[in-house]
Amino acid sequence: MFMIKTYEELTKDELYDIIQLRVNVFIVEQETYYEDLDNHDQQALHLLYRDEKGQLVAYARMLPPGEVFKEASFGRIITTKATRGTGLGKKMMQTIMATIKEQWDNPPVFIQAQDYLTNFYSRFGFVPQSEPYMYECLPHLDMLYTPSQENLDNECFTSSVSGKEEVSKKRERGNSTMAKLKGKGVVVAGLVAGAAAYLSKPENRDKVVDAVNMAKDKVTSFVDTQKDALAPQPEQAETLKEQAKAAADPDDLSIAENKMLSEGAQTTVQYYNEKVEDKEITDNEQAPQDK
Repeated sequence: MFMIKTYEELTKDELYDIIQLRVNVFIVEQETYYEDLDNHDQQALHLLYRDEKGQLVAYARMLPPGEVFKEASFGRIITTKATRGTGLGKKMMQTIMATIKEQWDNPPVFIQAQDYLTNFYSRFGFVPQSEPYMYECLPHLDMLYTPSQENLDNECFTSSVSGKEEVSKKRERGNSTMAKLKGKGVVVAGLVAGAAAYLSKPENRDKVVDAVNMAKDKVTSFVDTQKDALAPQPEQAETLKEQAKAAADPDDLSIAENKMLSEGAQTTVQYYNEKVEDKEITDNEQAPQDK
């Protein structure tokens, strides 16, 4: 049956079973090397599932908003080999999502999911937020669940916790110090929040306005300087006008000049044709044969 307990409610034997199961699956079976005991278990809700013999065969932990990410989260989801493919994973997710909704007022949920489980989590309303990346020796990607009526109507959110199964009462949780922020959306949100906080002070807004005006004055001054430097002087303008007229009127050219231009044009055309012909021959010699 499912049990959900706080860290303080776990017995020594239960904590031992949890650590043993996490080591056996994540480190031994998946052959990964990472720090499993990360000091977040103390603030988590722990979901345990034992079979009819009392063996711990499934486990997960749920983390409140602000503990690891600004959103709620969950992880360390485990099912033993003997229980995989039995539908236990779906029941676990139903229990996890229903518990997070009840305990922390239906917050957004951010997870770092193993890449091969993307479709599974998508059934519960999670949307990818990143490209796959390596995390704890395995391909992961960020996924986010945002509360909406469509998600709440999803049959996958029907809690499987009932009857004799134990569920801890709602508790106030959260760490006042935000832990490491991960994911592109979280980073962007932090930058925006920082900019908003800076501009909330009048003296900072004045500094930004002064800096923008100074930059504007420098650009305007530079453009005016270049405009004056590039503008032709009156005598230069007259010379350019005469040169343009001479270039446009072939009658002003001498017979010798016309002959020189004609011979030059013919030579240029002949040279171009010879180069084109040489290139075609070279290309034909070097082109690979298609078998």
